Amino acid sequence: LSDIREHFDEFIKSSSPLGQSLWDTFIQVHPADMADFLTTLDREQIKRIIQRLPKDIRMELFWQLTDSLKVYCLS
Repeated sequence: LSDIREHFDEFIKSSSPLGQSLWDTFIQVHPADMADFLTTLDREQIKRIIQRLPKDIRMELFWQLTDSLKVYCLS
């Protein structure tokens, strides 16, 4: 997951083989681990990731988020 921070733009856009590989790996991670990782990012990065996630993963992830991130996502 540390590679995602280093290559965030490639990751979020999947604009390269590395970005696509990072994205594919990320969506296979358990939602609780995703939630822990999101707490290390800024709010704009969190928003971009959550918007891109498939709906089923987004719903599973939501229940793993901290209350403050749940409120942010709902707003």
